Amino acid sequence: MESPGNNPELTESDLKKIRALLPILQRWRDDYIDDLPAERIKHDDPNYYRYKCRMNVYGNFVNIVELFLPYFDDELSSEARAFIHFVREEMDWQAMRTREDIDRANDLNKKVTAFIEKEMQLNAA
Repeated sequence: MESPGNNPELTESDLKKIRALLPILQRWRDDYIDDLPAERIKHDDPNYYRYKCRMNVYGNFVNIVELFLPYFDDELSSEARAFIHFVREEMDWQAMRTREDIDRANDLNKKVTAFIEKEMQLNAA
């Protein structure tokens, strides 16, 4: 199967990996919380792991996005690389995320998910 991105061919192993990771990106998009709490979130908060403002969420997100880089077209690859650099090199890991950080991550996730679902014509099923 040909890839719409920079890789000439997708193997069965690639497809399996993509199908396993796509639901994670979809859950991040659909089920995680965009709100910025008034104060630092405590571990005992029932939604602690669903807040996008947590730095660990960004670390996990960029790790997944990075796995898809070989399949992206040049434009999406460039945007993803810039975001990965931003998270790994420029973000203050001790500070709360900002509305702009969340919006930027949401925008990239929307593009990555759409690329996988539409251009690669893959669904998690």
